[in-house]
Formats: sequence, C-alpha cells, structure tokens
Amino acid sequence: MATMLRITQVGSPIGRTADQRATVRSLGLRRIRHTVIRPDRPEVRGMLRKVAHLVTFEEIDAAEAEAHAAAQAGGAERTASTGPRAKHLARATARSRRTAATTAPAPAAGDDAPADDEQATAPAAKKTAAKKTAAKKAPAKKTAAKKTAAKKSTAKKAPAKKTAAKKTAAKKTAAKKSEG
Repeated sequence: MATMLRITQVGSPIGRTADQRATVRSLGLRRIRHTVIRPDRPEVRGMLRKVAHLVTFEEIDAAEAEAHAAAQAGGAERTASTGPRAKHLARATARSRRTAATTAPAPAAGDDAPADDEQATAPAAKKTAAKKTAAKKAPAKKTAAKKTAAKKSTAKKAPAKKTAAKKTAAKKTAAKKSEG
C-alpha cells in the first residue's frame, strides 16, 4: 500500500515570509488545526521541511486516508445546508425552480390537458410581475422621504457667527468693565 501523510497546520503564517505563506497554501491548509491528506512524495516532504515550524505531519496507510476522505465528504454535505452561504444557496435553488416552472415547454396544438397548466402558471407569472413592479416603485417613495428630510434639515439655520469686528468690540467693552 502507498503511504500518505496527514498534515495539520498548527501555526499561523501571518508575519512569515511570502514563500512560507505560499507553501502552506499550496499544501491545501487554510487555517490552524486544518488537516489534509497528501501523498508521501519528495516534493511534499520538501514543502513540509520548509514550513516544519507551522505544521505537524504523520504517515498513515491508504485505508486510513480513505476513511478520512469519507469523513470529510460527509461533513461537506452537512455544511452545505448550515454554512454561511446556506441562505444564499437556498434562495438560488428556489429562484431556479421558479424560472424552470415559468419557462415550461409549450404544449402541443391538439393537447387539452396542458391548458390547465397554462392557467395555473399564468397567475404565478402575474404575481412575480407585480412583485417586480412593486419593488421598482418602492425606492421612489424612499427617495421622496429623503428629500423631505433634507428640506427639513436645511430649514433650520445655524445662529449667525459674530464677525471679527464685533468680537474685538466685545473684548474692549469687557476690558473697560473689568477696569472700572
């Protein structure tokens, strides 16, 4: 059996030289305590020697490597539904389902049953069109509200500042009062 290497990142490449950072990335390591399986080859061993202070590694057999790969694959399925992009992926899936439903193939001329499908998809198409027009109209109201808020804020004027001459005159009168 071919031997494999289980490589785990234990140190941060921040503050290290650019070639050490690149070596850690080329090994496939993304963060501290991230583990990857690589073949036991001279080029991989050379990379490990270069960043030995940032990683740990151990030799494993191919069966153990397959078990690790299966565990990683199971984790990928779990994170697809709960990861940071889960909401984005769910929306994209729903959007693609909607577009697939609205772009259904046209029925044959002699078929009577697909007419019901056309009637069912027509209200859905009207609803999506209504949502799009409502979405376009909504920002106009917001800009009108912003304009009125801007008018109200400009209506309040700041108190007039004293000119330099008035300031000096005020200082002179204050000085005379303190002398007297």
